Amino acid sequence: MKNENIELHKSQKIIVEKTIHPNAAQILSKLEKNFGKININNTENLSSEEIKKVEILIIRANTTINKEFLDKAENLKIIASTTTGLNHVDVEYAKQKNIAIINAPGENANAVAEYVMRMLLSATDDVFYTNHLLKKSKDFKKIKEENTRSELTGKTFGLIGYGRIGRKVAARAKSFDMEIKAYDPYNPEAVHTLQEVLQCDVVSMHVELTPQTKYMIAEKELALMKNEK
Repeated sequence: MKNENIELHKSQKIIVEKTIHPNAAQILSKLEKNFGKININNTENLSSEEIKKVEILIIRANTTINKEFLDKAENLKIIASTTTGLNHVDVEYAKQKNIAIINAPGENANAVAEYVMRMLLSATDDVFYTNHLLKKSKDFKKIKEENTRSELTGKTFGLIGYGRIGRKVAARAKSFDMEIKAYDPYNPEAVHTLQEVLQCDVVSMHVELTPQTKYMIAEKELALMKNEK
């Protein structure tokens, strides 16, 4: 969201959530000469009077900005969240109060996509667990016989949500020669139904938590999925 009427000046009262990465805090500190003192603080510990003075707030996902907080923040102009999603901020109420919301779409997309593949490889061939057993028993032949593994090549990979993260996961899965099926009513590139995606060998979900997506996978949807072999 943009607000063309926002003016930044040196007397601006800027609060940065204490749990923000030290590197980010260091970079932000370089802006002090232009915008004045930047305070690193725990947002939850701010008094009502301190909240009232805040003009710019920089937070992470572990900070909830609700109606109660926004009613106290009489001078708040900008909420900057270093996250992709904004489900921790009452965005609609902030808009009513003419507060600009800034987030960072896709900032962790690579990390999430790599994590998905890491977990998938671990699930299909648990090298770490096998290594643990080998150290414990040293019976390599028995462990090898009991270690069931599955190749990813030729398997179907279903994606619920085909945004920045979903597309990056798909690119990595394709490198394993997996067939991609994607469901996303907001992306015309995703041409499959939710039912088709749920019946894939692997299913990965990447949607923002909203009232519309909450509980979109329940008992009925889980019943459509393949049983573990």
